[in-house]
Amino acid sequence: MPIGRKDYRMGVNYNYGLWAFSLFFTAFLLVLTCINHSRETKRYQILKLSLWILLANQLFDIFRIKVRCEGVMYAPQVVYVIFVGYYLTAATVMTLIIMYMLLQFPQLAEREQFLHTIFFLCECTAAILILPTNLTGFVYSIEENRFISGIGDEVFFAVRLIVLIGFLIMVWTCRRFLA
Repeated sequence: MPIGRKDYRMGVNYNYGLWAFSLFFTAFLLVLTCINHSRETKRYQILKLSLWILLANQLFDIFRIKVRCEGVMYAPQVVYVIFVGYYLTAATVMTLIIMYMLLQFPQLAEREQFLHTIFFLCECTAAILILPTNLTGFVYSIEENRFISGIGDEVFFAVRLIVLIGFLIMVWTCRRFLA
C-alpha cells in the first residue's frame, strides 16, 4: 500500500455517546443562535451558517465512519455522496470559521471584497481536490470492497492544523486590535 494510504476496515470502535452529545450540543447552539434575532451582524450570520453546516457535517460523519468500519457494502454513488459531502462540509465549516475569526479584526471586517475572495479561493480549492476523488484517489479509494484513505485525508488535517496555528499567531500579534 503506498505511503499516506490506510485501510480502515481493521475494526475501529467509535464512541457513539460522543456523537450523540456532539449532535445534541450543535443542535442546542443552533437553536440558541436562531432564537437570538437581535444581532443580525455579519459575524452572527456566519456563525449561524457555520452551525447549520457543522450539523450537516456531523451527520455525514456518522455515515462516513459506518462505511469506513464496515467496509464498502453500499453502492459507489452512495459512498461518493457520503465522503464528498463530509469533506466539502468540513472544508466549508473551516472556511467559515476563518471568516468569522477574521471579522474580529475591524481593519479586515471593512474589506468585504477581500473576505469574499478568501472564501471563494478556499472553497474552490477544496472542491477541486475533493470532487474528483473517485477518479484520483486523493481523499479515498475503494479497492476489493475496502475503503482506502488517500493522502488527502492527511493533507486536510495538516491544513486545519496550519490554519489554527496561523490564527493563534495572528491573535497573539494583533491582540490589541481585536474588536
